[in-house]
Amino acid sequence: MKQQSIFMGIFIIFYTTACSNTITPMRTSFVQTHGGGGGNPEVNLNICLSLKNKAKSQCLDTIFPNSPNILILPSNGKHIKLAGRGSSIEKSVVTLKNDDILLLNIETSTVKLPLTCNIKTAKLLQEQNSLVVSIPVKDIDKKITLKNREGKLLLDYSIIKE
Repeated sequence: MKQQSIFMGIFIIFYTTACSNTITPMRTSFVQTHGGGGGNPEVNLNICLSLKNKAKSQCLDTIFPNSPNILILPSNGKHIKLAGRGSSIEKSVVTLKNDDILLLNIETSTVKLPLTCNIKTAKLLQEQNSLVVSIPVKDIDKKITLKNREGKLLLDYSIIKE
């Protein structure tokens, strides 16, 4: 009977270890690779924006340790979908208050890459069909535009600073 209990215990430990949630190792791996100076920051920022609520905040705090005010568009956690066909241009008016960094979360499955931004200090971080554009607010004048490799305008955001 004692041997059966030992085998059952080993089986339960193996089963719970093998079937654990994969989100936790991803977050742990992110913190270790970023903190250690290695890893791929493009992938890490895309992972951050795919997380929810508190996990997203903690992840962004790791990437931006000086606690800047970050505005993420769209704020609902989805992606801005660029059309890439016809005369469809993603247009919007963005009001910036006391923000330090603007992050645009964009889906690029229907556009011709690479994309270019009119703001020279913008960082375009691509991971598969997900693009994150990180822009220091101090460098934004009146517009943010994104163009595809053929020079076609895909995104045109007017900026209002308060």
